[in-house]
Amino acid sequence: MLLLTGCSPASSDGGRVAGGALDGGMQSAGTLGNDHVRRGQRWWAALPVPYNQSGRPVEITSARFLRVPKGLEIVEYAAYARDDSDGVVMLMEHGSPGMPRLDELENHLRDVNRVKAKAESDVYYGAWLKVTGRISGNLGGCRFEYRQDGRDFEQTLDCDIALRVEKQGS
Repeated sequence: MLLLTGCSPASSDGGRVAGGALDGGMQSAGTLGNDHVRRGQRWWAALPVPYNQSGRPVEITSARFLRVPKGLEIVEYAAYARDDSDGVVMLMEHGSPGMPRLDELENHLRDVNRVKAKAESDVYYGAWLKVTGRISGNLGGCRFEYRQDGRDFEQTLDCDIALRVEKQGS
């Protein structure tokens, strides 16, 4: 008798299978951050823009951070079209001069985002954050859920965002 193990991706919660169609490119390498945040501020932090490295289209249905450190609160998730925001806004304080007003743009979070094979998504995902106190670690673990060929997948891309509360008197 022949027993095969490890031949298919492991199933995770919700019946999704671990996927490998997405890549986060340079946004999945290194740490993005700011050392001058203050309690009460509102910040936007983006997940890596998903690139469909497979030979078949995908439909992205969800995106979120898996690690949210103490001192940060996710106010809401959002998804914006790159064309509407004149590119991808990776990290910014709400209302920063010279930056787009993302909160005034159409939020595509509830829309199914179809990404062609060997193409980058036209929509990027992220979260509005509130600084509630001293931040104890980095925001990270970027989980995407998507459908491909009628099957549901989830995939976690590397991402690391370091926000630190500015010390008093600085």
